[in-house]
Amino acid sequence: MQPGGLVQQPFPLAHNGAANQEGNLNMRISTKRALAGAVAAAAIAIGVAAPAGAAADPLAPIAAAAAGAAVGDIAAPQGMTTQTLIAARNAGFPIYEEARVLTVQGPGTGPSALPYQMIEYRRVYDFNVLGSPSTKFVAVGAAAADTFYVNPAGDRVVRVNPHEVRQENVTGSWTVFDPTPNTFLNSPLVRLPDGGPSVGIAIVT
Repeated sequence: MQPGGLVQQPFPLAHNGAANQEGNLNMRISTKRALAGAVAAAAIAIGVAAPAGAAADPLAPIAAAAAGAAVGDIAAPQGMTTQTLIAARNAGFPIYEEARVLTVQGPGTGPSALPYQMIEYRRVYDFNVLGSPSTKFVAVGAAAADTFYVNPAGDRVVRVNPHEVRQENVTGSWTVFDPTPNTFLNSPLVRLPDGGPSVGIAIVT
């Protein structure tokens, strides 16, 4: 166990139905307008990046996924390729990779003290890292911090600055994160052709 109750877990972390369904529903309702703005932002960026008359727009899967997300359909993006990642980077879309999974000790005592998982995401700036094995997400909407943390089974709030805290008369310590105004809702994953990494779309509001 690392200081502050952080335990690094091996990949992969399953992207399945572990998320709290009620929390996801509330979040989708509260961010509906922001998702519509994300679709508009994607359309603008794609319009700038793709020359008129282009035969095949590599950014089209991003626009399609964002449009589906705006009406509540967070589906696996179809048609994603390595060229999509490259075009997204060149068009200014933030791309985040799953850096590691942490097991975090809950605060205090009682039920809240149970351990839970947090995923650490890092923004990818280096062109050469786009094809690395780590899972990648093309973010549509807002840009989150360069490094942040999300509870995949929780409220999907973007959190930063993990730090250790202690409480008087309580043995041990636990790790807390500072919340930000952003949320991070990711789609299911698809595997890029030719042995590329698993990728998805993330709606950041």
